[in-house]
Amino acid sequence: MKFLLHVLPFLALALVAKSILVCPNGVHSNCYPQIFQPSNEWQVVREDQQIPAGLHVRLNLETGETEARLLQAENDEKTSDMVLLDSDEGSSEIQERKDLQPRPKASFKKSRVSETELLDYDSSVIEVLDYEHTRDAKSLGKAIDTLIELSHDIDFGVQLSSHPLFFSVLGKIAETSRDSAIVEKAYRIMGSLLRNNPEAVENFTQNNKLGLIPKLYSVLQSKEVSEVVQKRILGIIHALALDMTYAFQNFNVNDASLSEGLNSLISVFPSLKAPARDRLVLILEDLNLLENQGSEANETFSEFLQRFLYQRQVGSEKQFQTVFRTLAELHEAENLTVGKDFLQWLSKEAEERKAGLKRRDGEHSKEDTEFDSYIASARHVVFGNPNAARKADEL
Repeated sequence: MKFLLHVLPFLALALVAKSILVCPNGVHSNCYPQIFQPSNEWQVVREDQQIPAGLHVRLNLETGETEARLLQAENDEKTSDMVLLDSDEGSSEIQERKDLQPRPKASFKKSRVSETELLDYDSSVIEVLDYEHTRDAKSLGKAIDTLIELSHDIDFGVQLSSHPLFFSVLGKIAETSRDSAIVEKAYRIMGSLLRNNPEAVENFTQNNKLGLIPKLYSVLQSKEVSEVVQKRILGIIHALALDMTYAFQNFNVNDASLSEGLNSLISVFPSLKAPARDRLVLILEDLNLLENQGSEANETFSEFLQRFLYQRQVGSEKQFQTVFRTLAELHEAENLTVGKDFLQWLSKEAEERKAGLKRRDGEHSKEDTEFDSYIASARHVVFGNPNAARKADEL
């Protein structure tokens, strides 16, 4: 082994002598060898450089850059955001990601996991991030399994949620993979990393403002998605909802501008399979939005929506239409109880809209007129006596 430690550096340097140059954007003053030239100090692996075998390689989780150096007899690295990985495989290409941005250094507690787990973790993260280029399904599967085992550790949750690309890349893999096991595991990792980890939730929301969370709701509405995947995605949303700051900003029943998450949950309910509906109701229960708990999910959700309407908790016309259409769709598909308080409210609401007395958020549009007619019809067809609708039309 000691002989190899002395020989490998010379082999690596010999490779450099024969390497070609890489000149980014054709600028010859900024060229460097295509084969990474190692030393005893950590150096950044630059774009398109190839790493020879026999080097120490690490992913700097603070900067997002790949770094490498010659093998050392002793590993004296102790910083928690610099994780070592021995490169004992053939020559491999690990590209530096251009769009990684420096992030404030997090103050982590001492990790409770072993050095071996750290090495597995680091290589698994790299495998996930590089999958779009490697398309190595077997290696991806191993990486996913490793991350599942480690995803419950709070330190890993904080580190991964700090990465500006990891969740979006993992989400894209879940959306595009045809392997149902990979899809389920990818979403399971996300939920486990965020659960009971406020710092990870904060990092996640800061790094994933551009569409990842709306995509989760979109996947929930797909007819092809399995009930297991629906539950995994709701597990992610549940983890976010349990964070007080996130809940206030996204599930706020007192402010329509802070209720986007609640509106999304309401709109996806009819698309969910039974086990996932139970999970969604549990989210509402943990948000303290339910009065009657313990009954069947469809009944509980219907009671919640009816009360939301007749107690006039709806804060905007858009939210009103989302809630009412979801409730009507649910009652059209299921034989559910309609409360007296709701029916009294609905009768008055339908008459006010028919008479043009309803206050609007803005100008009365053609869509508003169509919705007013829909309420008048649903009042009898969905929530009452269908024959009454025909009599009302004749008047």
